[in-house]
Amino acid sequence: MRHGPAVDKNIPLFRDRDPERPLTEDGIKKVAKAARGLKRIAPDIGCIFSSPLKRAFETAIIVAQEYGFKKKIEVLKDLGPGGSVKMLALAIAERKACNSMLLVGHEPDLSVMIGFMLGSINISVTLKKGAVARIDMDGLPPENTAKLVWLMQPKQLREIGKK
Repeated sequence: MRHGPAVDKNIPLFRDRDPERPLTEDGIKKVAKAARGLKRIAPDIGCIFSSPLKRAFETAIIVAQEYGFKKKIEVLKDLGPGGSVKMLALAIAERKACNSMLLVGHEPDLSVMIGFMLGSINISVTLKKGAVARIDMDGLPPENTAKLVWLMQPKQLREIGKK
């Protein structure tokens, strides 16, 4: 999942403090509505992992609250901007107790990770803020490649959450 809409990086307070940029009030509302839709189409999440940046962690918290999630949200530095796709894939593979997981991060890194998991860095995926892609996988590339089951943009998730 890509984090929700955040405070503009050009606001003087955050100009040199990008990692601290929070979600906007509207972003919080949009992520909460998207989380309701996500829960309808993916009712179980075993683990939640987040980028260390504030806007991603806030997004993860909102989703966790919607799910009534009791476990700790784990921060993975490689979910942050510029993180290593290979190190992230290895970190995910180590979490064998998590049969399903939600990763909350940033673009273009999430799209690159999706392409890597699907077996090609040339795959182009667009994740708007608050979008989620479901990927099923049995192992790591190159031996195993994932399957893209669906990709929901935030507006679609919010509509599903209304029903």
